Amino acid sequence: FFPRGLLCKRGPLGSPPRRAPLLSEAPLLPSEPRGMTRLLGSDSPKHGRSPKAGDLEEGGDKRPLLLGLPAKLDDFSFAGEDKHCCRKIISRWFGSAYNPQFADDAELAVRAAFFVVVVGLPFLIPRHEIPTLDYFMKKGVYTNSVVIFFIYNLGKTTGETILNVICGIRGTLLAVLNTWCMFYAFPGGVTETSPKYVMWAGVADGILFISAMLVLNWQTSTVIFAVSNFVFFW
Repeated sequence: FFPRGLLCKRGPLGSPPRRAPLLSEAPLLPSEPRGMTRLLGSDSPKHGRSPKAGDLEEGGDKRPLLLGLPAKLDDFSFAGEDKHCCRKIISRWFGSAYNPQFADDAELAVRAAFFVVVVGLPFLIPRHEIPTLDYFMKKGVYTNSVVIFFIYNLGKTTGETILNVICGIRGTLLAVLNTWCMFYAFPGGVTETSPKYVMWAGVADGILFISAMLVLNWQTSTVIFAVSNFVFFW
């Protein structure tokens, strides 16, 4: 039932059981290594000889995993890029050879200015030229807050920009959710005929919400849009 040698071996009838010899107690041949050398093998680096090339898996990579990664030179460039690529040419236009940090910031500013104009074009187009655009702007779907949202969330990399946008949307949703809860509890809000406790409830809610946004470890974009959108309705 059990593999041979796993249990204690029993001797002749009436004699106490004999346990199986341990690996370190097993008889060794004259050419057989002892102790950990027997377990690890005589070719182990610990015993003075590095593994042979044939010891590695066939087709395996012999270099460290992180050895071939390019070094990051600045916020936009990496070592090993072709000096004639578009990325390098644009960087040289902004003086990266003299001040790489200034070149990165100047390039980002030019990009931001260009796309702010693109985002703001609907406000420069005369009315009644594009009926669909007039409809969205009249309904408040496309307002000047789009430009503000773009400026606040612009980052030096695509990943940073996407993260800022997600956090900005999260802050907006928090402000809208809090406002909905207040209007659900007090549908009319504060009016001349509303009881006094309605105003004090609104003051307390505003203080708690803004304090929570500032104290909690939210991302900066989340705090900015949560507070700004809530204060607008507050």
